[in-house]
Amino acid sequence: MKFIFLSLLWLSLLGFGFGFDLSTYGQGSPDSESLRQTSSELFRQIWSPYCKGVSLLECPSGPAQDLRDQLRNRLIQGESSDSLLKEMYQRFGEEKLVMEPKISGRGSLAYVLPWIFILIAGMSVALFWMRKKSWKALGPLKSRSGSLSEESSNQILKDLNERR
Repeated sequence: MKFIFLSLLWLSLLGFGFGFDLSTYGQGSPDSESLRQTSSELFRQIWSPYCKGVSLLECPSGPAQDLRDQLRNRLIQGESSDSLLKEMYQRFGEEKLVMEPKISGRGSLAYVLPWIFILIAGMSVALFWMRKKSWKALGPLKSRSGSLSEESSNQILKDLNERR
């Protein structure tokens, strides 16, 4: 009993002495909730400079945690996410941090060429299918002269045998 009383007394003195408001401890204020959401969105947008292939939000390394804390503190001070992103790009390099590459120049071909190939393949299949229908409509091809004479057939066979 004495222990509980001393613990409560110590917590109340700690709260009053250092300016902590223990009545709202553990309850998220609307500002802290929006800050947490803003910082999470910021950390999800970029790769961690310390862990390859992992967003800054998910990187477990100590330097990444320090960077998240620094960025969160600067968000609290009122800096915008865009200005923080620009500074991060200057500090670590945009190509290293950007998760979604910009669609420009030769990089845009990676997005366009598959669709062009699909379009060409589809048109080729449709053209082949349409021509196949027209071939069936013509019926079987017959030779104009009928059959070859025996003399012509023998000449062709002779020529083929000589070429072997």
